[in-house]
Amino acid sequence: MLHHEEIIWEGKPKYKFRWAFLEIFGGGRSFLLMMLIPILLVSITFALIWAHEHNEILLAVLLYLLVVLILFGTEIHKYIRRRHTHYKLTDNYVMIQDFWYGKKYQHIIHMGDVVKFYLENYTDNCGVVHIFLKERAPFVTRDFWSGTPRFHVTFEDVYPADKVHLTLRMHLQDWKRREGKRNRDSCLSASGRSSTRRRDK
Repeated sequence: MLHHEEIIWEGKPKYKFRWAFLEIFGGGRSFLLMMLIPILLVSITFALIWAHEHNEILLAVLLYLLVVLILFGTEIHKYIRRRHTHYKLTDNYVMIQDFWYGKKYQHIIHMGDVVKFYLENYTDNCGVVHIFLKERAPFVTRDFWSGTPRFHVTFEDVYPADKVHLTLRMHLQDWKRREGKRNRDSCLSASGRSSTRRRDK
């Protein structure tokens, strides 16, 4: 990370519990998968009843663990992912630390590459900030609901979304004003030096 940069804002995704098997219905997956989960749960239920009746303790334990994995597996992964996901806005950079199945990724975007910040707000003011860039980023961020890659780089599930978005947007505007002034001053300075050289000749 760039330690000399002043941090304007930093945060991480807000935790929101959702039943793991509902990911099937929210992730754009096939109808076959939507039907598979209920059938699988019913089958495991009958298998558990059979295991209890026949004192198959090991089988019953394994089936219980399978049910827990189905119901809470992706939720556990999302919890771990949220713990390792961090967002920062500094003077000149947007920084993202992402986590995907056991691996951390560090991404840094210069403010000069940012076109705008767009807020996709939810009813509880926990939203997604889409970061529009001049060129497509060489990495992807993922929807916390479905795990699918986003088309734009994002800050996922930030809270309070409206205040975060305002901070990002105002800083971008201020950065562009400062850069514009710096460029104008640089041009005037270069023009002044050129005029001085011509007079000296």
